[in-house]
Amino acid sequence: MLRDPCDVFEDDPTVLDSDVLYRMVRYDTVQWDGENAVRARTNAFQDQPPQRAQKMGYPAVALSVYLGSILQRDGIDPANLVEDSRWRGGYGVASITAGQARLEGQGVARDPLPDSAAHCLVFARSGRKKTKGQSKALARHAIIVVPPPRPASAQ
Repeated sequence: MLRDPCDVFEDDPTVLDSDVLYRMVRYDTVQWDGENAVRARTNAFQDQPPQRAQKMGYPAVALSVYLGSILQRDGIDPANLVEDSRWRGGYGVASITAGQARLEGQGVARDPLPDSAAHCLVFARSGRKKTKGQSKALARHAIIVVPPPRPASAQ
């Protein structure tokens, strides 16, 4: 059983409010205006469902992101994140800052993966998961850095 995020994650003070966090976004988590990706939708910033969080080895629900300062240190352009095979070519990239996440009651915990030292988790500092209002606010702050590809059926 998953625990409350605030019981297992700690907001990392070494992640500065000015640090950029990059979130992978699918076509259906972006608002489109014709051919242009206008903004991220609320569902782009929801926590992983509990079953998926458990499968991924998380002790609580959270949102997966990449820390821009580590990507920069490692010479990785955020646009290149979409080339990772785990995203199967169907994702784009949106960004928010750690400060924006914290303004919405979220914490940022480093969660390095074997293939990505930049991986972090954004978690609710109170409650069992992000509220819809918190996810909506995060989406409102987001900037689309790389639009996800549109499936042929949507063009």
